[in-house]
Amino acid sequence: GTYDLSPEVHLAVSLEENHLMVQPKTDKVSGPKIPIFAESEKMFFLKTDAAEIEFVRNGKGEVTHALFHQGGNEQKATRK
Repeated sequence: GTYDLSPEVHLAVSLEENHLMVQPKTDKVSGPKIPIFAESEKMFFLKTDAAEIEFVRNGKGEVTHALFHQGGNEQKATRK
């Protein structure tokens, strides 16, 4: 799915060859796809940066948003 960090910055999350990938995008440019690795069912980390992505589910088990943790900061990314 796609998660909006801001109106201009999005994170595209996809499954490729049984591996979860994240790709930062803006309206004008896309960054490289980066593999993310599971710490738990909802928490994933990047090996390239000191960052984590936490997927938050509602009562029905559907992912509603992600929390991007980096450098002591937390940023909510709403699912499109």
